[in-house]
Amino acid sequence: MKKYLLLFSVTLVLVVTIVMSGFAMQNDSSEAEVFALRPEDVENTVVSSGRLEYSSVYSVKSDSMSMINTVEVNMGDEVKKGDILYTAFKLDKKAEEELLKYYDIKNIAAYITDSSLKTDIVAQIRENAVAENVISKGDGIVTELNISPDDFTDSNITVMKLSKKTELEIPLNINESYISKIKKGQRVNIRFTALGDRVFTGRVSELSDTATLTSGLGGKETTVKVIVVPDIDLKASVRVGYSAECSIVTSVDRNTLVMPYECILSDDRGDYVYTLKDSKAKKTYIKTGNEYKTGMQITGGVSEKDLIIKDNGTITDGMKIKIKKSGSDE
Repeated sequence: MKKYLLLFSVTLVLVVTIVMSGFAMQNDSSEAEVFALRPEDVENTVVSSGRLEYSSVYSVKSDSMSMINTVEVNMGDEVKKGDILYTAFKLDKKAEEELLKYYDIKNIAAYITDSSLKTDIVAQIRENAVAENVISKGDGIVTELNISPDDFTDSNITVMKLSKKTELEIPLNINESYISKIKKGQRVNIRFTALGDRVFTGRVSELSDTATLTSGLGGKETTVKVIVVPDIDLKASVRVGYSAECSIVTSVDRNTLVMPYECILSDDRGDYVYTLKDSKAKKTYIKTGNEYKTGMQITGGVSEKDLIIKDNGTITDGMKIKIKKSGSDE
């Protein structure tokens, strides 16, 4: 009798175990975060990188072919209007006549790459020409200096650049395919690499009238120079020369549903998300529109009333969902 009781007990335990296992399988659940879509205003931007610089006053160029005699300023020097920037020998008629005995004056720049010829030319100029002072046309700080004694220069060469020490700007090279979206006065969000996620604001102050060929990560491209001016004085927070990412706000999409990229999945039918319906995950196909930095525009399939499940990699259609508590619960 005891043997039958023992057998019955073992059988009962097995039956209960099987039943409970099946019940557990039917009620398998996963803990996941859930959030509600809410309409928001989303910025469309053109992003470019540059460096913080002093605002340019003017570029100093020679008005004719000349040879540098002395350089009276250094990088970073502050100068006043009327200060001597450098002295130079201008090739006046007498100097040209003397040099023409030896060289074709039109090709004199070609000789400067030959050290022996340059030495001879320099000696001839110093003997037959008179050095003149080149003075500053305004106040500023020397932020670019491209000359040394005995260098040759002409009207096509920027000798130096003077900038306003009290004003800062960020020059950007914008690809020609985006320039039609950019206008003066547009707001710019500025992030400096050295300052992490801290955001400053600025405005587009200037667009160049001409396009140039510049070198980028993808090779040469046609770009237009755009100047961004910060809204506030940044000298207490940043250093001149800091690299900056500038997001130029070209337009704003109002009352837009944006789905985080990490919530969007895809299969042969298209893009889908998991929504929460009656405490279970429901595979819901969606229609998408514009791409933004924070996610994808949703144009169909879900609405702001739907609860979206942040997929943790284990979610399946019909799975029971246990809502994970967090400090940012909707």
